[in-house]
Amino acid sequence: MIPSDSGQGGSMEFAEVAVDAPLSLEKTLTYCIPNHMSVRRGHLVWVPLGRRPVQGVVFSVSRSPRILDPRNIISVIGPYTLLSTKNLDLANWISSYYMCSLYQAAALFLPPGFKGQVNAFISVADGKNSESVDKDDEKDVVKYISHKVAVTENIARKDIGPKKMATLAKLVKTGLLRKSWVISRKRSKPRFVLSISNGKIGDDLLPELDRIAPRQASLLRTLIEASQSIPAKELRGKFGSTALNGLIKKCLVVREWSRVVVSKQIGKVQDKRDSIALSPEQEMAVQEIGNALEEEGSSQSFLLYGVTGSGKTEVYLRALEKCISAGRQGLMLVPEISLTPQMMNRVNERFPGRTAIIHSGQTLREQFDTWWGIWDGSFDVIVGPRSALFAPISNLGLVVIDEEHEWTYKQQDTPPRFHVRETALKLTQQANIPLVLGTATPDVTTFNRAQRSRHKLLIL
Repeated sequence: MIPSDSGQGGSMEFAEVAVDAPLSLEKTLTYCIPNHMSVRRGHLVWVPLGRRPVQGVVFSVSRSPRILDPRNIISVIGPYTLLSTKNLDLANWISSYYMCSLYQAAALFLPPGFKGQVNAFISVADGKNSESVDKDDEKDVVKYISHKVAVTENIARKDIGPKKMATLAKLVKTGLLRKSWVISRKRSKPRFVLSISNGKIGDDLLPELDRIAPRQASLLRTLIEASQSIPAKELRGKFGSTALNGLIKKCLVVREWSRVVVSKQIGKVQDKRDSIALSPEQEMAVQEIGNALEEEGSSQSFLLYGVTGSGKTEVYLRALEKCISAGRQGLMLVPEISLTPQMMNRVNERFPGRTAIIHSGQTLREQFDTWWGIWDGSFDVIVGPRSALFAPISNLGLVVIDEEHEWTYKQQDTPPRFHVRETALKLTQQANIPLVLGTATPDVTTFNRAQRSRHKLLIL
């Protein structure tokens, strides 16, 4: 956690922050970076706006402020930058092209449910204690926080009530208490299974156990005969908890905890199919995309035009294979959530255990865990609908958009009202990587661009 107290002095730095508030397009606000903070481009921060703190994304850091006497950043949310330089560049373009605020554009790249994952913590400032205050209600609040070491603001509100929360806010303002914000990386809770083995105990103790504790003797005999560990749940069901606990207390058995590993494979993985023989048109398409992947700095875009059943998906998979062989990651977009599992099965079939799926139909916990897995570089291929375009893929080498003509690629409801096709085209141009647009019925804009050689036309 990073404290919110601040001070100026020395060689100051200043941040341009896009804040979560209605502002004019492409507008940022200038804030001073306190000396004790480390703030870089892409950090998520808390900043004051009027009388309230708001979230913001740092777009630039410099040594010269745009205004006189800027206010201080309150706190950095997490020690890591959530947006890369490429993310910020694309957010700038989205804000300008689709006429939305910079924060709305930048928020596309943040973890799912990031607002709900931010917690405010209250702790006692260094060198302070209940003797630092005079009033009884202030002493009570400081003692409560001291005993808790650090407590979330929501829990404190429940424990001490609304009246003392006003006292708490006053103590934060005077610097006796400190408020910090943190975004937590919640992972699925690890599951462990307890198994029991006999260790190196032989059967020489069995006669004595048969006399004084026959059920314990039967349990130990089972372990000796099995010559391997047995789940504790199974042993309790057969011999009872009393017998098992008795052997544990006598140190006649060994407890072994093993973690249940959750597979990274998402979706059903089928047996790998036999290698499919490509048609001459497919071979040519794969070759053209492969050449673009091998050419350094190529942002060539392709329109893969073929009727249903012509083999577009196989071309996608071969292209992804080439991308992954080159040490890069691939992104495949599908128009609807309902189609995602079908495509996921095909991709898992080719790249078992190396694929991730992310979409709004998952629980928030599933989305959050998958997002961080992608951020960590745990997957080679990411599959999903339009929101997957903004997944934190650090080494992206190829983007594939299946059924590029579908209207669902257009964000209709809330700003920014972007189109995946146009945004992906800008992304791949900025990253200098190929883009493949696949369809049986091309969008008129896409086909017109292919006719004018802005996309390379590949016909199956």
